[in-house]
Amino acid sequence: MATIIDPSNIRDEAVEIIKIFQRTADLKMKVESEFYAATDLEALDLAVAAADKAVDAKRAELAPLLNARNQQAGQLNAVLVQARKVIAGYFGEDSNEYELAGGTRKSERKSPGRRLATKPVTV
Repeated sequence: MATIIDPSNIRDEAVEIIKIFQRTADLKMKVESEFYAATDLEALDLAVAAADKAVDAKRAELAPLLNARNQQAGQLNAVLVQARKVIAGYFGEDSNEYELAGGTRKSERKSPGRRLATKPVTV
């Protein structure tokens, strides 16, 4: 899987490199069979800035939907927790129904172990 690179960090790094390329007119490089000069680096930086701005706009548009979904999921979780309690009360904590509802049957729970007193540390 490709590494995800933070555009703002890369753009911060690009500023100094673009300045160096701008000061040295004959400085060019070849990356994956393409040549890059100062103007190419500037254009690429502007393209990243535009794409980053578009992503931020979509995130702002998506935020209310995510908040609504998270609120509904929280409400559903609260209802499911209460439903498990009702199922445990009605069928018992060791019933198949309680296990099907996502609970751990009482007979399958791990019993607490013996606690040992901690010894003082001697140096």
